Amino acid sequence: MRAKLGFGLLYVVTIAMILGGVGDLVIREPLEVHRRFLLGGGEVAVSPQTASLVVHLLHALGGGLVGVGSAALALLHYGLRRGQRWAGFAILAAVVPAETMNAVGMYAVNSFYYVSVAYLVLVILGVALVLSAGDQATLRS
Repeated sequence: MRAKLGFGLLYVVTIAMILGGVGDLVIREPLEVHRRFLLGGGEVAVSPQTASLVVHLLHALGGGLVGVGSAALALLHYGLRRGQRWAGFAILAAVVPAETMNAVGMYAVNSFYYVSVAYLVLVILGVALVLSAGDQATLRS
């Protein structure tokens, strides 16, 4: 039971990371939260160069999240699901730094940082549940 819950959490979070990264990739102009941060509460227009920089940085972040989410999904499906315990630690090694820095960046601009924090907690919990299930932690088809 623990293993199934852990696998379910990990599948949901890795797919959500990929979708979140794709969401960052499709942004074409700074969001309102970015404009508020850049303006510091003022009413001046954001320069086109600054807007372009923000969008390109979001695209870089999105590409990274798609890559880390895809790698974690592959490790989950082809490694951890087949009883390779090392894959659980590899998932943590990939997801924890990526989502931590995502949360820090989002917190700095007063954005939805708690989503990344939730992903962190759920990935750590999912890996812990799977690894604590021992030899029963496989989902063979």
